[in-house]
Amino acid sequence: EEIDIEGCLSVPHTFGEVSRAAKVTVVGQDRYGQKLEIEAEGLLARALQHEIDHLRGVLFVDRALRILPQETDATSEMDE
Repeated sequence: EEIDIEGCLSVPHTFGEVSRAAKVTVVGQDRYGQKLEIEAEGLLARALQHEIDHLRGVLFVDRALRILPQETDATSEMDE
């Protein structure tokens, strides 16, 4: 598990600390119905989990360990 700051266009101007798996394997189908499997780590793993959450009706704020204050510059916290 890794904790990092996330944001989303579905929740404008809001950022939060979210714990996600560092490495994932996603199994699905391509547009022709053929099975595909993607192994990912780092930012791609985080993005896949974030987007799959959308398919399940879950937003990053539902998983956030902490919502950052709105006046906080989230990019400065990402650099720490």
